[in-house]
Amino acid sequence: MKNIWSLVCQSSSNDAETNTVSLFNCVDEITFEIDPMENENKFSTSLRLVSLWLTESKTEDSLDFKLEIIDPDKKNINVFQKKYSFKKGSPRFRNTVNLIGLPITKSGRYTFVVMEKPKNKKSYNKVSEIPIDIHFKQSKKINE
Repeated sequence: MKNIWSLVCQSSSNDAETNTVSLFNCVDEITFEIDPMENENKFSTSLRLVSLWLTESKTEDSLDFKLEIIDPDKKNINVFQKKYSFKKGSPRFRNTVNLIGLPITKSGRYTFVVMEKPKNKKSYNKVSEIPIDIHFKQSKKINE
């Protein structure tokens, strides 16, 4: 399997008739507003990772997929693993991972690490890294 591309977006849509995918609001940076009146600001966001894979094998019919999300402190904050099956002889395969309520612990660069495990192997290979920069800005006070 070869990862052709992987993107992070807010939403996507697959057209069954034409077999096309539309990606909406692709993300490489997010800014959250901090309320200065709050003692504790907690943030989460929902994103979607969409990947396109190619194979030249006529017999390969699965993808052992793993996604790790690493925060700015190099701490793994989320892991998603799944084995996908698809039609034998299909030259391409798309997968989508919905990341609902992804915790944002601090500002900085979060890295989405896309991996696949080749057949008959014990470990995963990194095939793509997607950096997403997270920023916080103080919301403006409203004077009454």
